[in-house]
Amino acid sequence: MYYADFHKEGYSESYVTARNQIDMLCDLIVSGDIPRQRAEDEYDKIEAQYSRENPEMIEFFRTIYKGRIERLAMQFPPEKK
Repeated sequence: MYYADFHKEGYSESYVTARNQIDMLCDLIVSGDIPRQRAEDEYDKIEAQYSRENPEMIEFFRTIYKGRIERLAMQFPPEKK
């Protein structure tokens, strides 16, 4: 379940959308449904969209989410079939 009340706490809609996309990506990583490179590619797409709408906040966004994706991808590699 994703936290849907960010907008009530003053977060922009674009931040909430990006945050929800990152949360879903993290779920895919933890479940082993997505390889590391694809996870990083998907993160880059989310970051690019967010940076177009909020260029002044991109360093904040990277600080929070890029490391999270990298750590999860290393901690939960997909199982080889």
